[in-house]
Amino acid sequence: MSSESRLYTFSEETKAHLRKFRLGTSRASDPQAVIYLIDKQSKEIRQDEDETVYKTLEDLADDLPDHSPRFVLLSYPLTLSLT
Repeated sequence: MSSESRLYTFSEETKAHLRKFRLGTSRASDPQAVIYLIDKQSKEIRQDEDETVYKTLEDLADDLPDHSPRFVLLSYPLTLSLT
């Protein structure tokens, strides 16, 4: 029997935010993004403090820190033409 070791965890609140973002952006016509970070004390991956949903990539780039790693969850609409 193998044991599984995880370095980082997701809280139930973070999982709920991820689910809400995924479902809420499924029909969006514009790209949307959220920023996640790793909490150094609890080793938890969680959403950034301001919980902003970014509508433009320029705003996202402006808010990303220069020397601190972050995860960006991006929802980008893919539309296919049926011609």
